[in-house]
Amino acid sequence: MKQILQIILAGDHEDDCQFFREAVAAVRVKTLVKQVRDDKQLMEYLHRCVMKLPHILFLDADLPAMGAMESLALIRSDQKFRELAIGIYAGRETGDEIAEEAFVLGANIFMNKPDNLSEMQSTLAHIIYLFWQYHTSPLKKENFLLNIRRPKINGYRKDL
Repeated sequence: MKQILQIILAGDHEDDCQFFREAVAAVRVKTLVKQVRDDKQLMEYLHRCVMKLPHILFLDADLPAMGAMESLALIRSDQKFRELAIGIYAGRETGDEIAEEAFVLGANIFMNKPDNLSEMQSTLAHIIYLFWQYHTSPLKKENFLLNIRRPKINGYRKDL
């Protein structure tokens, strides 16, 4: 039986979430994406499925109510969620300080939201394939950190 990669997507912007789901659907790993709209729904969901946690949680940096960073800190403070891989995805204009804060709070992945579907598919495929290697090998997820950002040229982000 082939295992299904379970992803939780926490975000309330329906366009972004649809874009995310379309990009994940193009990846050659069988996935199941569950969406929650805010931190309250997220915490309720995580506490209900503590025996079978999702493989990866993606938090929109603009998550309503508490926000992604407070949600990340709350999740990481609970021992039950220690093995959960967590990614933060943020707008293109997000500064390096947000990526640094995400890392310090325990995020495993940080990515900027790409502008087009092709770039989003490529980015998520890279993340999912790398995660799947860690998940199916004896490597430890605690060492899994991936930061996908556009290179800066003369102080500006270069579009790929």
